[in-house]
This record gives sequence, structure tokens and C-alpha cells, in this order.
Amino acid sequence: GTKDELLNTLSLVLDEYYEELDHMMEEDMNSFDKLIYINYKAHTMMEEKISIDLLASLYSTQLTAAGQRHLLDQNRRYYKLVTRIVEEGQRRGEISAEKSVSDIVQYYSMCERALVYDWCLNKGNYALGERSKEWMPVMMGQFRK
Repeated sequence: GTKDELLNTLSLVLDEYYEELDHMMEEDMNSFDKLIYINYKAHTMMEEKISIDLLASLYSTQLTAAGQRHLLDQNRRYYKLVTRIVEEGQRRGEISAEKSVSDIVQYYSMCERALVYDWCLNKGNYALGERSKEWMPVMMGQFRK
């Protein structure tokens, strides 16, 4: 229904923003730093532009069996961008190759979801972008070379 369409739109809005971020990054920027950067920018944008109620309903409907799993759709620009950065990082020796690209991408997106989910649970009573900037490097630290 309408809610599912709204959530699909949200995925598209985010994907358009990831496309923008892709063009904003310097080519020679460290790949690990790129991952931290797009996380910070996207979470800051979500915090400023998207209602927390909509985000909360996105998470809750993604947990029920009926809705499409937009958050996990591997064809999204988001996944393609993150995958490309991780591949580049492993090639350049900036991201650990001890785990596969797809494992790192899955872990990265899990960390992002955890941060947004916790922010929604706490009714947005702290700055999501700043919290992500502080904790994402810690959560991802084992992959930094």
C-alpha cells in the first residue's frame, strides 16, 4: 500500500544522495575514510531531512514478513557504491583482505542499521551524524589497514 510506496521512495531518495556523495569524494581519498565519510554524510542528511517516525516505520515494516526488504536490496546504488569502495580499498591495501568484500559490505551495512535503529529507539535524543562519526570507525576498525 501507500506506506510501502513511501518506503520505496525513501530508498530512492537515499540512493540519489549516495550518488551525489560518490561525486563529492576525491578519487585519492583513503578508501576506509570514504566509508566513514559516506556514513557520516548520509546519517546527517537522514537526521536533518527525514522524519524519525518515517525511519522508525521503515525499520518496523522491514521486520514484518509482508513488506519488501528495500533495506537489503543488493541492486541499490548504496550497495554498489559501498562494494566498489571496499574493492578499491582491498586493492590499494587500505582495507583488510582477511574477509571477503561481500562480508565487509554486509558488516558495514549492519553497523549503519544498528546506529539508525538505536537512534530511532532513543527518539532521536542525540545527534545521529555525530554518534556515527564517533562509533563507525570503532565498529569498522578491524578492517582498517
